[in-house]
Amino acid sequence: MAVSTIAGVLRRRVCIDQGTFKWYPNFFIVLVGEPGIVKKGTAIKTGLRLLRDIPGVSIGSDVATWQGFLKQLEESTDSFAIGDGPLATRKHVTTNALTIPITEWGTFIDPNDPIMINMLTKLWDCEDGISLSKTTLTQGDITIINPFVNMLAATTPTWMRDNIRTQFGGWGLSSRIIFIFASRPARIVTYPDELQTARALNSRLEPLAADLLTISKLQGTYTITEAARAFTREWNLAHVDRQINLAAQPDHNPWLSYFLARKLDYSHKLAIVLAAARRSELVIDRAEITDAVARMDEVEGEMRNIFGERERLAPAAASAAARVNNASWGPLYLALQANPRLPASVVSGFLARYMDFRSANDFMAQLISMQYLTREQDADGLWCRLGPQAQP
Repeated sequence: MAVSTIAGVLRRRVCIDQGTFKWYPNFFIVLVGEPGIVKKGTAIKTGLRLLRDIPGVSIGSDVATWQGFLKQLEESTDSFAIGDGPLATRKHVTTNALTIPITEWGTFIDPNDPIMINMLTKLWDCEDGISLSKTTLTQGDITIINPFVNMLAATTPTWMRDNIRTQFGGWGLSSRIIFIFASRPARIVTYPDELQTARALNSRLEPLAADLLTISKLQGTYTITEAARAFTREWNLAHVDRQINLAAQPDHNPWLSYFLARKLDYSHKLAIVLAAARRSELVIDRAEITDAVARMDEVEGEMRNIFGERERLAPAAASAAARVNNASWGPLYLALQANPRLPASVVSGFLARYMDFRSANDFMAQLISMQYLTREQDADGLWCRLGPQAQP
């Protein structure tokens, strides 16, 4: 909720310029949880409450045909001037920027409608210039200039199973949505007004709104420090190698591949949001990019709950998982023979070349329980060795 809210006030006024393209801080985030158990709509409405008080922020309807949605976007004009000096000498920019809070995602998107799917895919990229022109029977000609669409939606695991996993995979939009899963509330609250944290939140809404107002005035291009670039270069080398290795597995999870295809983009978009929340200077340092990557690792860990059939593995799925585990154990066995003691984080990262992070951690725990691995800790950290039952 916080990320989507800050993204909504930033709009298209800030970016990271990469020459051939730009990263803007827009997100398509979908909260997935059981109805009535996980308060998805409450979280969305809290952010919406803050957004409504920010001048210039346009909020869209959560029920729309693609024609109606485009009309809303066309009417959501945000104009501003870039640069310093007299207003007349600064560059004036016009954009169509819209944040859409959707408490029931199924009322907004139809997985069987290729026009809506293709439009959202194109709009996520925030292309410069006139990005989309459509002629409709009821609305006439619609032209979108410099689009910025930021979406926060909620749905249920059942709706996901019936409408997304069976029909949605393979579309370009698949890799542009961040799915967040929750199976239970963090705590059970009967009367929110009795909670000290709830009272504290209400008392903080006014200063939060003031902070968002300040953030909404940021505009320009973010600079990435050399420390941040050095970290990301090294991380991306391992990330690309992992993508290639996972794609080569015959039973890899395609939804994980969709997510990994955009993980670098997600991390930089999130780094913009984190930097904006921390300082007024348009600078992304190592702390922002490392924190962003860590949050994306957490999101990846949740994906198996949505797309991995974690609770009930059919025989074919169980066989596929066994093949992946076997494929990863062989190289790990050889690595530990060559290096008898490896950091546990290195072992976990090695296994993650073959599966998602959560599966890698689960598999490592299984190897330890079977005494294929042993784990020890000293002043230098946590380490793994081959166990007494280890075999090729």
